[in-house]
Amino acid sequence: MRLPGWAVNFDSSALEGIAFTLSWTTLTFWPRCSSGVESVIRILVADDFEAWRALVRRLLQPQSDWQIVAEASDGLEAVRKTIELRPDLAILDISMPLLNGLDACEKILESLPEAKVIFLSVNNYEEVMSAALAMGAEEYVLKANARRDLLPAISRCFTRAGFRS
Repeated sequence: MRLPGWAVNFDSSALEGIAFTLSWTTLTFWPRCSSGVESVIRILVADDFEAWRALVRRLLQPQSDWQIVAEASDGLEAVRKTIELRPDLAILDISMPLLNGLDACEKILESLPEAKVIFLSVNNYEEVMSAALAMGAEEYVLKANARRDLLPAISRCFTRAGFRS
């Protein structure tokens, strides 16, 4: 049986009735880097509001296999840093100065198609969420649900079971 983040094995033996052994191990989700070597998940966080970038840092800090490699306060900076640093994941807000998150996502995925994108936004309009996912974003998380949904969304990006909060 498989549960997100866990491997559960049932073993039964018919030698003396039925015996069950339950074991589990935490799975670590490793992306493949452009070099093909497994590594820590490298993340860029882009939001024009520093308090949201700080919240994302706090949420991700306990994850030893996830590392924030850059932050950006606008869409152009997010694109530039993503192309330069080649993170595995970009977490983008929709509403950012200079270049909105949707346009930044498009440019990021054109330049770095192996990158994954998660939108973290207050925008809950169905049309915007659908457009974000249609252009290649893996996940769309509402900021109101960030504490509950962001970490599972990141894990799903590297195990693949899409989601929208």
